Amino acid sequence: MVFDMPRSRIITYIFLAPFSLFLVPLLKGEVIFWGTAGLQFIPWRAYGFSLLKDGVFPFWNPLNGFGSPLLANYQTAFLYPLSWFLYPFYLIGDVPALAWAYTLLIPMHLGLAGVGMALLLRELGFNSRGQVVAGIAFGLCGYFVARASFFSMIWAGVWLPWLIWAIEKILNANRFAQTWLWVIGLGLIAANQLLAGHAQSTWYSFVFAGIWSIFRVAKSSQFRADVKKLGFVAGGLLLAVLLASVQLYPTFEYL
Repeated sequence: MVFDMPRSRIITYIFLAPFSLFLVPLLKGEVIFWGTAGLQFIPWRAYGFSLLKDGVFPFWNPLNGFGSPLLANYQTAFLYPLSWFLYPFYLIGDVPALAWAYTLLIPMHLGLAGVGMALLLRELGFNSRGQVVAGIAFGLCGYFVARASFFSMIWAGVWLPWLIWAIEKILNANRFAQTWLWVIGLGLIAANQLLAGHAQSTWYSFVFAGIWSIFRVAKSSQFRADVKKLGFVAGGLLLAVLLASVQLYPTFEYL
């Protein structure tokens, strides 16, 4: 039974599950190109990478209208760390390889979503069966799969369970040093979500994380001690904003 396997192997299976939807098209060299993928994300990224290849930082896009900011356009997610997985593919095979790599990033992110949900349920005390069911259900949920061509929605949405997992780690930490370690972890996770390029998903995630934290503390038997930990949660989110400010500042200036 899969539930009797080591935890690391269960996590591996949860991560690989979304590839079942995309493996055959990827092996055939097919790509997702319809809608926003072909009209926005792939052209924006291809033009930005072409500028970088020529030694020019992609601040400006002269190809939309009479010209518009490129880096400051939040949806380009140009500084999203996991998106730099795309750059070697562009250098090797230009736009076709870039489009293929974009398609590969979809099951990779869905797998990341499933793993995050499984880790969250483990932290909440659920058994292996619950972790597997919830991880696969979240990673393969209709919302993500149906919006596969809107890359930034996928990239931002998958960080929600990781966000709550890090908050749980802060609330459950017993030592001061351990608490600060998870504050940094929360900051890195939330910064990735802020840089992923979909403001609505990130905003909803942050609102949900705030409500989750308040309710968790309100029902705690150590109310006073846990109220102080809300400050650490806020500190982790502030750290995320500071880390992502390299993208947020030009975007706010653009707005």
